Amino acid sequence: MVRIAALVIAAAMVTGPTANAAPEGIGDAITAAGGTCQMGQEALHCTLGGITFQIVAGWAASTAVRAKACSEGYINARYQVLTVGDSMILTDHNSDLAAIGAALSAQGVQSELQSYCP
Repeated sequence: MVRIAALVIAAAMVTGPTANAAPEGIGDAITAAGGTCQMGQEALHCTLGGITFQIVAGWAASTAVRAKACSEGYINARYQVLTVGDSMILTDHNSDLAAIGAALSAQGVQSELQSYCP
């Protein structure tokens, strides 16, 4: 979870408008799919089928911060996230994203797998 904590801190450093699909709305879909979510200080912390992850707003606004973290080697260039509107879903393992994406899709929420690094 150390990597996720670093990502949340980086994402929280950015401010900007949060477009559709705010973390809370995505959390509602996760809850409807049988998961649980609880709002933390900087992110929505969720668990679904034994997978823990965080939902953070600011995908578009965090481009420069993400690029810097990647170019300076703080983030593995192969690290992936799911995006839903302007929110990003962060996990410790890229392999967990397919299950989260499928659960969201079953609730009518479309997500997109993307590289964390711009």
